[in-house]
Amino acid sequence: MTTVSRNSFLAQLSGGIDVRALGPALGQALSKAGLDASQLGAIAGSDKRIEGSGEIEDLFDLVDSLDNNGSSESFTSGQDRWATAAGAVFQELKVEVENQRLTARNHGIIHVGMRPGSSHEVAALRGANAGRGGGVHAIRSYESNGTVSLGGIRHDLTTAIGQSAFREALIADGMTADRADRLIVLVARQDDRSKDELAALGVALHKTGAGDLPITRLVLSGHSGGSDVGGDGTGSLAFGSVRDLTQVFPEGAGKIRAIAVSGCFSADLDQIESFRNAFPRLDSYWGYETFSPSAEGGAPAHMRAWEALTDGDKAAAVDPRMYNVMTWNVVDGYQWRNPKPLAEVEAKAAATAGVVDEYRSGRRLAPSAPGDPDLRAHYAALRQVQNHPDLPPSRRAEIRIRADEILHLRHPEL
Repeated sequence: MTTVSRNSFLAQLSGGIDVRALGPALGQALSKAGLDASQLGAIAGSDKRIEGSGEIEDLFDLVDSLDNNGSSESFTSGQDRWATAAGAVFQELKVEVENQRLTARNHGIIHVGMRPGSSHEVAALRGANAGRGGGVHAIRSYESNGTVSLGGIRHDLTTAIGQSAFREALIADGMTADRADRLIVLVARQDDRSKDELAALGVALHKTGAGDLPITRLVLSGHSGGSDVGGDGTGSLAFGSVRDLTQVFPEGAGKIRAIAVSGCFSADLDQIESFRNAFPRLDSYWGYETFSPSAEGGAPAHMRAWEALTDGDKAAAVDPRMYNVMTWNVVDGYQWRNPKPLAEVEAKAAATAGVVDEYRSGRRLAPSAPGDPDLRAHYAALRQVQNHPDLPPSRRAEIRIRADEILHLRHPEL
């Protein structure tokens, strides 16, 4: 007869378990023993992981409740080839820990770069990710407008013929006809300049879900006003469209654990909440309260820091340690680098608002808006108000409209 002690149980399951990614065999063993995954979820708590001696001991107690050997420090796992209910659950828990450990070796990154300068971020991420597994799958959206390559063949997505040929190529590459059709519908809705990045990200999520790409992280990089990332006149990728892709490729979306938006004003609370709903296993988000560093300047260093914080399973490690960064993680919630009272940021927005009246009256002319430091300061202040945690949700839409108006004045090319 074989028994498992409390100490042995703790040692063999020390790798921890993410309760959001339980395999079907464990689910069957739990069900057969009269348990269910919700009981593991209760042990895991807010971070959705059973780890650390306290939580693993709680898991031991749950498994031990299936046993009647009279000891609270051990349970009978089986005899010869026969496993007890406790033993069967324990065996599947060990398999689950090992499977998740192997998966965790591959923390690869999808990087969607909307600008040529984003190549510097890719180089920084590849250097930081070397030896950790997974690598960086770079989508270079700036290289083409509306065309995408698959299987060595480039497809023009700006024409119906090109979209049809791309659909056939997707199916030949292993995508189901239904999903290929749904992807083409999403692509067709985009501006011609933006069709390629959406299509390429869709393919990457498909391959991630199929296990062909060892990905757990996503970077969206480019000019941003909080609701998309854009290039230098080469289109933009709307965050809403990214979320639409997750409905087509839920398996790929389910593997994404960390998102970073390397773009200005990407600490948009409404957008982050939507990402949390679209990516069900998301552990953390990294964005910028106001202006982000440029891809040609400080962004590569920021991406190296983010890569180091997200290369394991400790979601709480992701915090706003870099300039202007705001983060969310499943343990600590939202965190700001330099939090300010709402009254202070509203006062700043009010004090700088006069510049808008000058543009409306014609005292300042639209061509000067992109380089106007006063308009820049007011825009930044409005975005800080919009995304302040104490701002009533009923006011957020109003502030967003005002800020978006100034964004288009500052960047008429968008």
